[in-house]
Amino acid sequence: MPNWDIFIIPFRYNIVKEKTLLRLKELRKKRGISQIKLAMDLKISQNSISRYETNQREADYETLIKLADYFDVTLDYLLERDKYGKSRSFSDQQP
Repeated sequence: MPNWDIFIIPFRYNIVKEKTLLRLKELRKKRGISQIKLAMDLKISQNSISRYETNQREADYETLIKLADYFDVTLDYLLERDKYGKSRSFSDQQP
């Protein structure tokens, strides 16, 4: 019997990888910011921004934090793990 874990792990990884930074383009366009402007503001290349948006490259932790701070959203929102975007206080959270 084949070891299915070998086939399942890469499949799961690809699903997660495809969703990484999909909100970056949405946030950038919503604010009317070009890739070049964003790249200049964050001191990274426009090519990197393009690759993040098309999932050809993954951002490192430092870059993720810069992006979240720039757009004033949480990392969870940026990575599509949260639908709210802003930090919420404990009193705003559902029990």
